[in-house]
Amino acid sequence: MMPFRREVRALSKKQTAAKPRKLSKVIARLPAKRRARIAAETAREAAQILTLRKVRRRAGKLTTYDPAEDLTSDKAVATFMAEAFATGDAGYIAHALGVVARAKGMSQIASQTGLSREQLYCSFSQNGNPTLKTTIAVMKALGVELTAKVQG
Repeated sequence: MMPFRREVRALSKKQTAAKPRKLSKVIARLPAKRRARIAAETAREAAQILTLRKVRRRAGKLTTYDPAEDLTSDKAVATFMAEAFATGDAGYIAHALGVVARAKGMSQIASQTGLSREQLYCSFSQNGNPTLKTTIAVMKALGVELTAKVQG
């Protein structure tokens, strides 16, 4: 609690012991400088409260990051897919292919592969399990090549 508020409360307790008065009347009887300080404190506290409320409202409006928005060049797509293949996780690779397909346009990929958009979305979702045929068809439509090399 601010020191001036304590003074006001102490003063109001002393003065209202005999007969109850409103706090505004007590503040009105204070000297002008002290009233200005109390008003400034109150305004600062109100501004802090409003700022906290704005932060809380904005915190609920966070958006999710979609990596498909950043895949605008072929180099970015190649880097993204290389990183996915480096993990060795089949589910992650399939999901990465789905992200790249969304970045290029799922309708376009669907028409090039002869598959439906719904089938592509399901196959390349986080829990999807695309067949090798579907994966190769989508990679061909995306212009991504699968190569083999010897480890060592």
